[in-house]
Amino acid sequence: MGQVKEKTLRKVEDFFARETTMRGSPEIQVTLEDLRRETKLSLVTIYKALDNLMEKGTLAVVDQGSRRSPKIYRYLTGLNIEPKVPESMDLMGLAKALEDLVHELAVKEKVIEALRTKLAVYEAQESQVLYRLRVSDDVEVIVRKKAQ
Repeated sequence: MGQVKEKTLRKVEDFFARETTMRGSPEIQVTLEDLRRETKLSLVTIYKALDNLMEKGTLAVVDQGSRRSPKIYRYLTGLNIEPKVPESMDLMGLAKALEDLVHELAVKEKVIEALRTKLAVYEAQESQVLYRLRVSDDVEVIVRKKAQ
């Protein structure tokens, strides 16, 4: 297939970085429709971007799945504990390594912000609970304050 722009490739890579970080595993099961919805790219562009990431060695297909089931991908650069060390100590290599680290930090900050937003929603819901009554292991009655 063809090459895609760096910005487009970055969108797909960010999706995999964010999802693997949130799930805590380098392997994720994803459909092309999920990728299309999250990245807002066309399916043809997504196919090209996935091929480019596989050629770069950033992404690998673990399970092809079937037409109806999603593929399982392994994001190879995510969840690395040891920092990346530039192979050559020239200025361009160092600048690129710093740029990659800044980008990785930005992705992680987005994930943290999304988790904080979810936590705030749950805390707001919990603050309106006046009374809980556990009827059985499966049933719980919750009385909340009326929203104003």
